[in-house]
Amino acid sequence: MKFLQKNDIFFACHYFSINFSSYRRTFFFALYPQTQMLANNAFLWYTEYMKYDYKTLYEKNAAFFKKSPNRLTLLKVLNAGLTWLFAVVYAGLWLYAVKTDGLPTRGLVSLFFAPAFALILVSAMRLGVDRPRPYSEKGANITPLVARKDRDGDSFPSRHIACATAIAMAFLSIQPVFGVLLLLCGLALAYIRFTIGVHYPSDLAVGYVLGILCGITAFF
Repeated sequence: MKFLQKNDIFFACHYFSINFSSYRRTFFFALYPQTQMLANNAFLWYTEYMKYDYKTLYEKNAAFFKKSPNRLTLLKVLNAGLTWLFAVVYAGLWLYAVKTDGLPTRGLVSLFFAPAFALILVSAMRLGVDRPRPYSEKGANITPLVARKDRDGDSFPSRHIACATAIAMAFLSIQPVFGVLLLLCGLALAYIRFTIGVHYPSDLAVGYVLGILCGITAFF
């Protein structure tokens, strides 16, 4: 008898919890009818996006540049140019801060810490994960548009993008307009790094987010 009573209590609690959650969701969506539609659309988009075939996506993007030697050359120039852009503007920011005495000591420390922390964090993650590059045999085995690196690993996350984004965030704390422009340049560089075949989209997305998180320290 006691056993049956315990079961009755268990099933009653279980039934109540299920129905309470259902009623709560129904009440929420009744108050906000658009929320259900947005949630459903977001879920459908996510499930479809996650089904993408990396190799097919890469080849479609790369084909556009392979068709024209000029476009391919421009892509390579932009890859190198944007990479150097972040290094040059970061050095320029240091000169501006030191010569004009535009930043207190704490600001200079934050300015150095944000990109340095991004560099150290991402480098450690790459060593730990050691994800194969897309062009390696263990990876997607694609044909990149640039020369292969000596190592086939260290793909995740992208150090280029993490450091570039952290530098952009450092600028954002001092020169907001220029910082926004650099964040956009970081997105352009991420697309280029994907298109030339040296990173997966997830490498670049995580690198960008980590750069932003590390760069937030420049505001404190």
